[in-house]
Amino acid sequence: MEYPIRRLADRERISLGDVTLEIRETPGHTPESISILVYEHATDPVAYGVLTGDALFIGDVGRPDLLASLGFEAGELGRMLYGSVQHALMALPDEVRVFPAHGAGSACGKNLSTERQSTIGAQRRTNYACAPMGEDEFVALVTEGQPSAPGYFVFDAVLNRKRHDLLDVESRRRSFATESVGFG
Repeated sequence: MEYPIRRLADRERISLGDVTLEIRETPGHTPESISILVYEHATDPVAYGVLTGDALFIGDVGRPDLLASLGFEAGELGRMLYGSVQHALMALPDEVRVFPAHGAGSACGKNLSTERQSTIGAQRRTNYACAPMGEDEFVALVTEGQPSAPGYFVFDAVLNRKRHDLLDVESRRRSFATESVGFG
């Protein structure tokens, strides 16, 4: 990264009042990918849900091939994704709700559902990539049949690692208002 960050550690917990977030490293779509377990109360034995980012979608998992032009091999990221899905996420109890970063229409997977949430148990039963299997079979399944990477993806991936100014919403709003009425 080209800007200062504080990396979160695997299993680190962050309290937000009664709600507790637990960080889980789930690399594979990208090397730095995380999922976040959400506990309604710090003492709850089972998480309410998991924000799976781009590791696990409803009906699919994140593509491990999109960073190939940035020096990552699809097989290497696919093996990371195998550990993230098969060992980290599928180890969660069936009742944990799954909230992915996005759904149908995204180029980050080949079989994304229009559903916005699910459960670990439902994904275990219906998601092809969550069925028990070996690492080589998993990597072959998640890398075959992927469409070409969108042209903007590498540009966005590089841009996301760079420092940039915060969006000045008020300035943009004034500029838009001026342009809309024909001034300036």
